[in-house]
Amino acid sequence: MVSIVIPVYNVDKYLEDCFNSVLGQTYRDIEVIAVDDGSSDNSSAICDEFASRDNRVKVIHQKNNGVSVARNVGLANTSGEFIFFVDSDDVIEPNAVETLCNIQEESSADLVIGMYSLINEDGSHRKDSGELLIEGEITEKQFWEYAGKKYLAVLFPVAKLYKRHLLEGLHYPEGLINEDQYILPDLIPRCSKIVCTNRVIYRYRYNESSIMRKKFNWSRVDTIEAYIRILQYISGKGLEDAEREYAQLGMRILAKADRCLELSAEQRADLKDKYERFKKVVRSVQPKSIKECFQISLFSHCFRLYSAIHKFREKDIELL
Repeated sequence: MVSIVIPVYNVDKYLEDCFNSVLGQTYRDIEVIAVDDGSSDNSSAICDEFASRDNRVKVIHQKNNGVSVARNVGLANTSGEFIFFVDSDDVIEPNAVETLCNIQEESSADLVIGMYSLINEDGSHRKDSGELLIEGEITEKQFWEYAGKKYLAVLFPVAKLYKRHLLEGLHYPEGLINEDQYILPDLIPRCSKIVCTNRVIYRYRYNESSIMRKKFNWSRVDTIEAYIRILQYISGKGLEDAEREYAQLGMRILAKADRCLELSAEQRADLKDKYERFKKVVRSVQPKSIKECFQISLFSHCFRLYSAIHKFREKDIELL
């Protein structure tokens, strides 16, 4: 059986489409765990309505604690051999679960990664992902190379079939964005075999109100916690390109927070702590050019000057 976990929060505009796509799967041996995270719109009622129609749906109502807690609660209530995550404003292809299950059965993979495309708010096709994975088995090194290139197909928790043991004992960190990346250094080493497919099985809704589309704000700085863990894990594993990508992105996020946000004394202290810890891992990154060497050195020894210089070069770039 495949357990499908759906964290739900104030998505009544899209939730019926999500449920219909999940319950309409050609692979019928599923259970659906919908965790209503204290929705204030009609989402709770929609969840209950679908549970009354289909006994494969279980709804858990809780006060609002964030997507990580909702995902953790959902996981704790699953009973399937495999886990599949769906965000409540997205939809999946009718054969999504069957496609991944067939690949898993043929390959005995611990993790099967599918491809996604983007849809508009009205459900119409927006664009393909633009990402191309190796069709078949990949190594852990290849996984991290994709991650370093910011391939969302490998970074998102959705569009994947997980064997249950991969997630046992793991918890998504509460209150952080990019919580999915935070657990990757714990999850990926558990995989004896990772298999990818470029078949589109997941439709990610491009939502202008999404947290990842909002103007750069303080919550984005928490991404550094995931980057620190990843850099510590991949250091010394022959993944210099991925290390450089994570280092550059982390340095830019910290610099943007320093120059663009009005920070309280507490936030300023937190930023300094994150900077000091990130600086330690960045110093082990091997620069590829004189330019990168200068950037890392300037970031490490004169952060405010690094921040000021980048103000003119990247003032309007939205960082993920």
